[in-house]
Order: sequence, then structure tokens, then C-alpha cells
Amino acid sequence: MNRHLTCLLFAGLLRADPVAFALSLPSPTRSGRLAITDTLRAGGPGWALVIGDIQALRSTHDNYFLGGSIMVARPFSRTVELGIGAEVSHARYHPDNGWQLHHLYFIPLFVATRFNLVRRRKTTVYLQTDQGVSLAHYQKQDGKVSQIPYGVTEYGYYGYAGGGIRWRVIRHVLIQVETGMKSFHLSTNELTVNPHGLTLRLGVVVR
Repeated sequence: MNRHLTCLLFAGLLRADPVAFALSLPSPTRSGRLAITDTLRAGGPGWALVIGDIQALRSTHDNYFLGGSIMVARPFSRTVELGIGAEVSHARYHPDNGWQLHHLYFIPLFVATRFNLVRRRKTTVYLQTDQGVSLAHYQKQDGKVSQIPYGVTEYGYYGYAGGGIRWRVIRHVLIQVETGMKSFHLSTNELTVNPHGLTLRLGVVVR
């Protein structure tokens, strides 16, 4: 009965003066608006981050792999971010296990986990780990320069661990510098072609 009477009163007010009825509705509080604004400024949960970088790996065989990656990540808190990404890296030559390897391409697909350790107004210090699957393709010579190279395609486990620092340039754009250890094909088999070594990354973050 009370609910029916309330509905009739609201309907009468709306029909009599729609403007007064609209003004009588509750509006968001100032504290609520400020809380939402602070969350957006902080890039808190719900924000998507697009991260692109260029990178160079110096392998333990004293040659370089150059490449880049793209990743989409989501902060789940002010401390933890999770993302998925893909990378393409290339080297013209890489000696391994007595083999002569040419035109090497590695394409890892990975899941990234980032832990923000120190957060300041414009900077963040973090640790990051990547794990995934790496597709490899290269031309191989079995230790004989005169031998005609043949193509090899294989898959392997990809891993990376490192740390870096991120600077906010403008409200939605940040740059980051990161270094760590990367392995394109982790394996217990000593004969696996596994370029690995110290990696340097330079990236841009858009949120």
C-alpha cells in the first residue's frame, strides 16, 4: 500500500512539473566525484595499458638480437599488472654448438606479470617476469661452411625476468627503461638452440 502511494505521488509530481522533479533527484556527492577522479589519475584498476618497446639482447655468444614487442596490460591493483604480448627479434648470424646459424627469427607469445615496488608522483620502479612460447626459424649449417644451409622451425619455452623504471611524461603517456635476462628457448637439452643473455628495453606506455 505504501509503495503504491509513493508511486502515485512521484507520477503526479513528474506530470505537474518535470523540471522540479529532475532537480529533486539526488546528485553524486563531491567526495564521490573526487574518488573517481583520483582513481583515473592514478591509472588504477580498470585501465588498459598499451606498451610498445624496442629491445636488444647481447647473447652469451657475443652477438646481438634486435627486436621489439607490443603488450596490452591491465592493473589489478596499485602493485600488480598482468598482460599479454608478442615479440619479434632477429639476428643475421649466431654460432651455437658448433653450428653456423643464419637469419634467425624468434617470435615469443607471452604472459607478463609486473610488480610495482616504489611509486612516486611521476616515477615507478618495478620488477617484471614474462613466460610463454617462442617460435623460432633459422637457416642452419652443421659446422661446414661449404654445406648448403637448410631451414629449421621449432618451438620452445620463453622466459624473461628483469626490472626497470617508468616516468610519466604527460597525463596518459609514460616512458620506461628496463633491463633483465632473457632466454628464447629454455631447455634441459644442451644441444637446443637457445640464445640468451642480457636484454635492454626502451618502451612507451599509453593508458
